Amino acid sequence: MNATQQWTDRDGWILMSLFLVNCEDGASLTALIDAADATNHAIPTAGELSHALTRLNNAGVICVADQRFKISSNYMGELEMVKSKKVGLFSWLEKCKK
Repeated sequence: MNATQQWTDRDGWILMSLFLVNCEDGASLTALIDAADATNHAIPTAGELSHALTRLNNAGVICVADQRFKISSNYMGELEMVKSKKVGLFSWLEKCKK
C-alpha cells in the first residue's frame, strides 16, 4: 500500500470483512456484505463499498475477477499476522486501516 495513502476506517472495515470471508477463489459481494454486517452490525452503503473496493483495488491490495473479490497474496501475510495477535475486533480494524 502507498504509505502516503489516507485510508479511512471504512476502508479498514471492508478489508477486514473481506479477509474474514476470503477464500481461494475470492469472495462474492454478498459474502463480503454479510461479513461487514457481522463485524460491525451495519450494512455498508453502496458508496462505502464502492469507495473502499476501488481504493483497495487501485492500490493492489485486492483484485477483482469474475465478480469476486480477493486479497492480493502480497498482503495476506500481513493481515494474517495482524489477526494472529490477541486484540479486539476494533483494534484489528485499526490495524487493517494502517
